[in-house]
Amino acid sequence: MSQRKSAKCSTHNGDEKPPAAVLHQYQERDGHFSLVRNFRLADLVTIMNGFCGSFSVFSSARYLLTNDESYLWMAHVFPLAGLMFDFLDGKVARWRKSSSMLGQELDSLADLISFGVAPAVLAFAVGLRTTLDTVVLTGFICCGLARLARFNATVALVPKDAAGKAQYFEGLPIPSSLGLVSILAWWTKKGWIEGKQGVPWGTTTLWGSESGTGEIHFASFVFGLLAAAMCIDAVKGELRLSPTRTPPQPAFFASLATDDSLNISNVWDDFIVSVNNSINPLDLELAHLHDEVTGRQMYALVNRKDDEVAQIATEYTPIEIAYFKMIVEQIMLAPNESYSVSSFAALRESTNLRPSITKTQAENVLTSFVAKGWLLKSQRGRYSLSIRSLLELLPYLRNTYTDEVIECTICMEILTRGTACYTPNCKTRMHKHCFENYRKTHQKCPACSQDWSSEANKKKLIPVGEKAARADDGARKMRRKRSESEGNEDGDSQRRSQTSDDNQEMEVDEAETTQDTPPPQTNGRSRRSRRTQSTSQADESMDVDTEDSPQPARRSRRRN
Repeated sequence: MSQRKSAKCSTHNGDEKPPAAVLHQYQERDGHFSLVRNFRLADLVTIMNGFCGSFSVFSSARYLLTNDESYLWMAHVFPLAGLMFDFLDGKVARWRKSSSMLGQELDSLADLISFGVAPAVLAFAVGLRTTLDTVVLTGFICCGLARLARFNATVALVPKDAAGKAQYFEGLPIPSSLGLVSILAWWTKKGWIEGKQGVPWGTTTLWGSESGTGEIHFASFVFGLLAAAMCIDAVKGELRLSPTRTPPQPAFFASLATDDSLNISNVWDDFIVSVNNSINPLDLELAHLHDEVTGRQMYALVNRKDDEVAQIATEYTPIEIAYFKMIVEQIMLAPNESYSVSSFAALRESTNLRPSITKTQAENVLTSFVAKGWLLKSQRGRYSLSIRSLLELLPYLRNTYTDEVIECTICMEILTRGTACYTPNCKTRMHKHCFENYRKTHQKCPACSQDWSSEANKKKLIPVGEKAARADDGARKMRRKRSESEGNEDGDSQRRSQTSDDNQEMEVDEAETTQDTPPPQTNGRSRRSRRTQSTSQADESMDVDTEDSPQPARRSRRRN
């Protein structure tokens, strides 16, 4: 592919016209042949590329009509001539120091004819004429078209060298199809074409009978592979990049790098502030936070207006939105700064909805929240807030959960997972990435000056987030085992006071429910079977979710 596109898309400097003037010149209607008068010399060279490709197509057609191999050889030669003009137009544009937006589009159209349509029609003339062959050849042309369109759309973002050439390309360039043209020329010389010895490798029938619509030549798969190589991003090569030369920076950032008095970070922050001031009348904000998982800074355009119109502009129903608010409440009110909720507790919240939804519907809604990026689900099945929820719901979280929202001591952003100092009453909380950066230069807590240098003290640090819930779950299991072994000793009251608040509330609810329901009048056998069934149900509930299952209500009533 010619590098003329890269030269045309470079920034305007020197005596080049500004973009408005460049576009205005194509709207002039004074005099005759205004379009032709706007052509540069490089544009005429590009048109010769398209001429060669068109002549190759007509030569293939004349071979099919006359069966004269001289036309077939002409069809092989003209794409090579088109490649010569494709290289030449870029050199002429840089030599004349003149480029045009018209020439950029002409170059892509000419390449499509010479290196896309012409080789496909030539392959059809040689012998790839079955129905599936034509489908593959048509797909080859379409992939070449998509490759050229993507190059035109992204060429301005590709780094250039001093000569204006793109330093790398994505996808296999469409002139690579000339390799297939050379193969077809070799087959023509050997007589391996339709009407003589036939196309090499033969055919195969994918469905139906032989010579039907399911027949395809194995040679067509080569065109299919080349078409795929033109579209995928994995094929990426460097055109001309010196190993000792760094890619050139845009003029704006290059000037910042050479000026020590300017701070790029401050300039970027001022730019974000100016953008937010501009879009603030629209109740929009360009919010940014660091991703607590990866540490990368994320930006999002969020809506800060909470009215009826904003509530309607969502794909979720009002009952699903209410369910999401319940999940957020459980996450923010989670004990021990775990900021997560188990799948069992999340499903249990669906019973509090009015009108209520089934467990299957709740599971589907939770799956949708995770798929849309509103929630994160860990391998243990615990739900937590994602970076999207933190960005869009930050004002709501700060206003609704004032006491529960904590901030990182280093970056001062909201924190739902990270590390906390183990010193009692110390308020130090850090994201994982902030903690790692802080430990590179400091060995003490920034608030209480606790020494973190030793490996033993580092292991004492308290986790914030799901790991905190995991540690609390283990403590619950130990307390439950101890309470079962010691029975009704005096130490039960002390251990009962250490259990989590949510378990106590569930025990009270179960006790009240049991007390309000009178026992049925049944015989002893029925009572024994019902007691066995209730015991198995309690064991099953503990097996399903040990972290949120309350202790049996009967035991709590006996202790009281």
